[in-house]
Amino acid sequence: MSAMVGTLPDAYPSELLSLTDHLPVSTIDEVYRTIEKDSGRPMSVQHEGVDRIFLEDVGTLSAVASQVAFWSPDLDFRKFAEEWGDSLPHELDFAQERRALERAGRVLREARNEVIVPTVDSEFFGPHFLVMEYIEAGPIMDLGDPDFCARNGVDKHAVLGTLLDAFGIMAFKDGMFHADPHAGNVRLKLQKNATGGARPVLLDWGLFREITDDERMGLAKVFHSLANFDIVGLFDVLESLGFLVLFKVFFCCFVVVVICCLFVFIF
Repeated sequence: MSAMVGTLPDAYPSELLSLTDHLPVSTIDEVYRTIEKDSGRPMSVQHEGVDRIFLEDVGTLSAVASQVAFWSPDLDFRKFAEEWGDSLPHELDFAQERRALERAGRVLREARNEVIVPTVDSEFFGPHFLVMEYIEAGPIMDLGDPDFCARNGVDKHAVLGTLLDAFGIMAFKDGMFHADPHAGNVRLKLQKNATGGARPVLLDWGLFREITDDERMGLAKVFHSLANFDIVGLFDVLESLGFLVLFKVFFCCFVVVVICCLFVFIF
């Protein structure tokens, strides 16, 4: 409402705007800090019309992928388009995100894992907006700075171990996990009494994934094959999960790059 200048009388948008801090903008939504300047809760508000635009894009992508697969069968990206088409409506529905936040938070608390998942205001939410708990946290990439870790008494191996455990708990115990864990969505809250001196924070649960028991077993075999450098076993399990040869090769190359980056980052 604070952005509706020209629609409402001047007094209303200006008063509401004074109660908000503008936080970073994403493709789908815009985040504001509301109610109190110092400890106000973040409100995530979806851009007007973005759901229509994104769903039109999915239709276009599916049509293009079908044509590419027809003329060049080796470049069959229809599964990618199908996966995006299935997941995008969930990402656009903030009611789904609220349920994912509550579910993940409950599962991690029950497992006594220290990763923080923001709580959602039970009174103020809808399909296009959420009001959440405000958490003071910095970039997760600070773990790569030896001076930062030494200055704050942070053990990066312990903190990353907590984060990895959280994903294992979510995927293998609950069958649901955060599917968009880039650096902007994973933050770091300094806390002296936490394992490693800090707690990871997982934000933006619009893109989450639920997996079946068969997929969980397959994913476990993927990690087992990677841990034992069993490339043949990795290809077999990826085949059972429905990956084509082209995607298996791409996935293996990606995994190798990720492992190398993690090795450099941690050690």
